[in-house]
This record gives sequence, structure tokens and C-alpha cells, in this order.
Amino acid sequence: LTQRVWAVVVVYWAVFIVAMATGFTGMKSARDALEHVHKDRMEAAVAVAQMRRGYLVNRMEMLLMFQHAPDSPLAGIHGHPLSLHTDNIAQLKTDNDAAQKVVLERPMDAEERALIDQLQAARKAWQSKRDQVMDAMNQGDFSPATMNFFLVAGRTEGAAFEKSMSELVKYQRNKADE
Repeated sequence: LTQRVWAVVVVYWAVFIVAMATGFTGMKSARDALEHVHKDRMEAAVAVAQMRRGYLVNRMEMLLMFQHAPDSPLAGIHGHPLSLHTDNIAQLKTDNDAAQKVVLERPMDAEERALIDQLQAARKAWQSKRDQVMDAMNQGDFSPATMNFFLVAGRTEGAAFEKSMSELVKYQRNKADE
């Protein structure tokens, strides 16, 4: 009888140890999976969200710059120079460059790489048009033609940049769900 009791105790302890080991292994696996989702997916999604915010603030700053036109009734209410807006845009570009670096400096598959390449091309096209308008305004050209050029750029290059950011965030969300 004593041997049976000890055998049962040993079996119970063995089962308990196996259950503990399985539990710890499962917890480690879950931790690693969450770390992967955070590091490879969430950080990229947050960085793209920062780029999207920067893009939208960029557009707002550009529109505010048009209010500095010398013949505009709004020019008199601005208590700051045009350079305040250009400095804000330069800071946003620096912030977006840092966010883009987060997106680029991680392991990625070919599909994600293609989406990032598309995002980079769209961002570069938007920045080129934005910079043309900023140069014109810095030279005093606040004409309707300049405003129209900016608005068209927003509807074309800007919209393409927004779309590429949305597609990358959607990709990140789908991969995080896998």
C-alpha cells in the first residue's frame, strides 16, 4: 500500500511538473508573439500614423501660408512671419523622416517592401509639389494659379500618398491578426 501511495504521489508530481513546463512554454511563446506584433507591426503602424498626421498638418500649414498674401484681408491678422509655417513644415519633414526610418528598419517580406516603396514614391511626389508651392510663396507668389497648383497636388499626389499610407496600415493590421 505504501508503494502505491508513493507511486501516485510521484505520478501526480510528474504530471504537475509537465503541466507547469507546458504552461511556461506557452507563456513564453505568447510573449514572443506579442513582442513580434508590437515590434514589427504596431511600431510601423504608429510610425505611418505619425506620417499621416504630419501630411495633414503640412496641408494645413500650406493653406495658412496662403493667408499671408499681401493683398489678402487676412494678412493683417497674422502676428508672425511666413517663415513660422515653413519652419513648422521643415520640422514635420524631420519628424516624418524619423517615422519613415522606423518603418524601413525592420524585417519585411516582399509584399510589404512593395507597399513601402509605393509609400516612399508617393511621399516624394507630394513633397516635390508642396516644395514648389512653398518656393513660389516664399518669392511672393500667392496667386490663384499657385493655389490651384497646390489644390490639384493635394487631390493627386497628396491623395496617392494618403492611399499608400492607408494600404500599409491595412497590411500591418492584417499581418498582426495572423
